[in-house]
Amino acid sequence: MENKEKGYNGWTNYETWLVSLWINNDEALQTTVKNLCKQKFQYNFQKDEALKGIVEEYIFLDEASLRTDLIKSALSEVNWTEIINSFEAE
Repeated sequence: MENKEKGYNGWTNYETWLVSLWINNDEALQTTVKNLCKQKFQYNFQKDEALKGIVEEYIFLDEASLRTDLIKSALSEVNWTEIINSFEAE
C-alpha cells in the first residue's frame, strides 16, 4: 500500500525542509533572511522571490551545468512562503 501522505518533517516537502534547515544552520544566511522578513513589500510574492534569489546567490547558481539545472529543479519545488512564514512567526 502506497503512502499518499505529503510533506516532510512538518514541511510541505523535502525540498522546503532542506532549504529551511540550511538557512537555520548558517548564521549569516539566517540573519539575511530575518532582515528580509522585516522589510515591507507591496506584494507577498515579492518576498518569496527575494528569498529564492538569496538562496540561489548563496549557492552560486550562475553557470549553465547539470548541477545548476538539478538544483534549480529542486528549488522550484520549495514552498518559499512557508519558509518566510516560519521566520515571521518567530
